[in-house]
Amino acid sequence: MKFTKIAAAAISAVILSVMAAGCAENKEDSRKAEENIPSASVNSDYQAITIDGNTVNMDDGTVYRGLGAVSANNSSRLLLDYKAENPDAYWEIMKLLFQPDYGAGLTHVKIEFGTDVNSSSGTEPSIMRAEDEPADVTRGAGFQFAADALSINPDITVDLLRWGEPKWVTDAFANNQKSGFEARYKWYKAAIDSAYDTYGIKFTHISADGNEPAEVDADWIIYFSDRLKHEEDSRYDYGKIKIVASDEVGSWNIADAMMENESLRDAVDILGEHYNTHASDAAKTLNHDYGKEIWYTEGISPAVVAKLAVTSSGSGINGTNGALDVCNRIINGYYNGRMTMYEYQPAVAAYYSGAKFFPKSLISAQNPWSGYYEADCGIWTSAHFTHFMENGWRFVDSACYGDGAENHSISDTTNNYMTATDPETGDYSIVNCNDSDAARNYTFTLKNMEKAAVPISIWETRGPDEGQDYDANYFQNIGTYLPVKTENDYAYSIEVKPYSIVTVTTLDKTADTSISRCNYENTPLNANYSDNFEYEDSFLLSRGNAPRYTTDYGGAFEVAEVDGNKVLMQMINADNKPTDWRLRGTPNPVTSLGDDRWSNYSAEIDFQFADTSQENYVSFGVRYLTAELDAGTAQNGYSIQIYPNGIWELYKNAQAAVCGTIKGFDSSTWHTIIS
Repeated sequence: MKFTKIAAAAISAVILSVMAAGCAENKEDSRKAEENIPSASVNSDYQAITIDGNTVNMDDGTVYRGLGAVSANNSSRLLLDYKAENPDAYWEIMKLLFQPDYGAGLTHVKIEFGTDVNSSSGTEPSIMRAEDEPADVTRGAGFQFAADALSINPDITVDLLRWGEPKWVTDAFANNQKSGFEARYKWYKAAIDSAYDTYGIKFTHISADGNEPAEVDADWIIYFSDRLKHEEDSRYDYGKIKIVASDEVGSWNIADAMMENESLRDAVDILGEHYNTHASDAAKTLNHDYGKEIWYTEGISPAVVAKLAVTSSGSGINGTNGALDVCNRIINGYYNGRMTMYEYQPAVAAYYSGAKFFPKSLISAQNPWSGYYEADCGIWTSAHFTHFMENGWRFVDSACYGDGAENHSISDTTNNYMTATDPETGDYSIVNCNDSDAARNYTFTLKNMEKAAVPISIWETRGPDEGQDYDANYFQNIGTYLPVKTENDYAYSIEVKPYSIVTVTTLDKTADTSISRCNYENTPLNANYSDNFEYEDSFLLSRGNAPRYTTDYGGAFEVAEVDGNKVLMQMINADNKPTDWRLRGTPNPVTSLGDDRWSNYSAEIDFQFADTSQENYVSFGVRYLTAELDAGTAQNGYSIQIYPNGIWELYKNAQAAVCGTIKGFDSSTWHTIIS
């Protein structure tokens, strides 16, 4: 098939008052006078929290690991077009995600190990559709996304997780387990090798099981870990790659299995959990007694558009699946589950708006032709953690707490706060999150803390006051103060207003929220757009033959050369159709291109059949907005479907409205559809 034309209220957190002179020791008074830093007050009526240095958690499995990004579900696809068409915008997006002390400050990337199956919002392409095919990690955006993140911050850690599986791997299991394991390992190793050869990526982690498995594949995890540790043909020391398992959603089968199976316990370094902040007793035992880290390896990104939500809520960052709800998951994850990393899925929504689960992201990017993107509130609520807690810090357990009702969201909370410290310097930071309509007031007392007397700075994100822009109060430094010397310790009081997140820190930081304001025009794709796919070879080589501006919801569409012409071709058929992710079937092959702002347009394609198989067809649609109306076919809007024998069907959504036969139809020649 070849396209030739497509015209298709009040400050949220304040130090309450200036203390009367004479409360601090001479040393602190001298520093205050020298630096002109006001003192804080201590309010005995506020909730008391002790930050006790003797409660710093130094267990091997409780090192703060920051926040990460899951590049999956077709979510990063349009970034390839941003990079090609508007590279300045692309690097702005990447820096907002990964540059330290700049935007979100993410420090981990997990790549979906694509297999051409729909894993929620679209398909991630397979690097090997046949056992004898050389691995091609330029397919899809995931590996390139990780490589470019590493170019911004070389300390970023990189993980890999499969959702489906290539047919040739599944077929090997039909012989016996040994053949299946060997085939699967060959596929994984090809990815590890090729990622290094192509982009210089060194994987630090591999999520060995499938995404959200019903049962733990203990035999495979043990086999895979052992093979990596004894791999002699490696680009770097594959034995140092840490194993994550089992990326379950809600259950802790992996923890139970590890408690009973010493070999599995030795193989797994990190327990990964999805959409659940509570760890089981077995998981906590593995964490405390065996040093196994626990990560929240897939969690939602804020699923609201703050500049729109603010008109109904007044805040824009509150409510179910809002930015504050997500922050409470991060806080509760440590307190209730000893989870030391939270991974956003996705961090950037670089696919079209009709995809399943849209919108949820820190940054949305659906306009590569103009370079326009939107950096939402999640950038700055993330910064409340990442700017003030360095990877490697330790949690102060006496000053960590999280509660609320949990059902894929956190509601009805009473208090949510997290404190971490740098064991080397003594610096510390406290993140306070209030997703409620009442203020929360705290008095913090510092005991056994090296920097108890050091000035603290207050950073705040909240909704607008009347007449302000929706983001006017994002990530604002609202003051620096000196803790007050009490009889034996130091203390200060703060107020956390409704629907706000506040960080208290001894670190001296600066940040400019204006960097998130996109300077590109939000212009629609020209309705006279056309594409003949005659791209330069270098363009195609840089992106695994992916055409411009398309996102796949089923199958894999690539540019191929036929009879000297470059055409758009569907690469998946019955001979190589992969094994689906267990929780989602893949719709019939469909790719999407266009702009949901188009309202009155026509569209045209030229097409030719590759063969005369009666299972083959060409389908072309307009007013296509979502892949979810019919899960089996992904058909919606209006489309026409034509078969090699000349039979045609006109569909409205997934229902055939009218059909017919083209007399004398020759499937071997080029034809045109105008809609």
